[in-house]
Amino acid sequence: MRALRTVGLGLTLAALAGCGGAHHSIFSYDRSKPVDLRDQGVVNKHYPIAIHDVSYASPPCQGDGEADLCRSTGGRVPGYLVVPPGKGPFPAVIYLHGSGGDRVELLAPATWMAARGAVALTVDDPFARDPNLQVEQGMAGIQLLHDIYVQEIEDLRRAVDLLQSLPYVDGKRIAFVGFSGGARMGAILAGNEPRIRAFDLISGGGVPAKAFVDAAPVSAKQGVARAFAGLDNLAEIRRAHTHFLFQDGLQDATVPHGQLVALAAAAPTPKEVRWYRTGHEPNKQALVDQLAWLSRELGLGGPVVRGAVTGP
Repeated sequence: MRALRTVGLGLTLAALAGCGGAHHSIFSYDRSKPVDLRDQGVVNKHYPIAIHDVSYASPPCQGDGEADLCRSTGGRVPGYLVVPPGKGPFPAVIYLHGSGGDRVELLAPATWMAARGAVALTVDDPFARDPNLQVEQGMAGIQLLHDIYVQEIEDLRRAVDLLQSLPYVDGKRIAFVGFSGGARMGAILAGNEPRIRAFDLISGGGVPAKAFVDAAPVSAKQGVARAFAGLDNLAEIRRAHTHFLFQDGLQDATVPHGQLVALAAAAPTPKEVRWYRTGHEPNKQALVDQLAWLSRELGLGGPVVRGAVTGP
């Protein structure tokens, strides 16, 4: 399944076109609909940080009203809601895993932030939700990827709705952490979700859309441009009004160095760009820096949760 996901991401990069004229309404949805949080209970025992197995409603496609562009939305988004003891209100962090991962991938850093006094929510992307999801070649696959990625951004925006609905969360102090593919999606989210005040993007690359539209066959340019309008992460991140931390590896063999540089360069200020002597995965120092940066951005400096691990 990881191979299938890689093929899908390759198609995405090969298909991004004409995104300069983005239709930002593709990420709209009806926020008045219930979040419909379902809690299956706490999955860990005898630990001061509670990890709840939860899910919430994925918004049905609204977008710009073109039904053929929104065929794969809806359903439920699984996640882990990590809650420290106490009444709050706590700041919150949304975590999105990399390609081929799931909500478990960033659960450890999520618990470390909870031990410092933040609520954390790790979520599954659409591929993790449906292990049988396959992306075809050609325009059919490109169209499906459009639907999937629009759904993913809407799911993340709905995660903000969920957190703001919780009485123990301070809805004005929300951050986002994305790794690899999650960082690429986080760049798009940053340009379309002003309620998130800080983004930590780890090992995420950016590719200029024009390079791919120039390479596309003439017969496919119009359809590809229409399918991927608004999904150029370099264009979308430039629209953001938030704080950024970029954490990248000098020996990353998964994302080309130039793509790492491009995404960080495209982001507006204020931002910090930190390079580490590591590969695609963040090393211990990167994780320590992440925790310190998030704590500072969210105003966490008080007591930690007694008996809980606060870092690597």
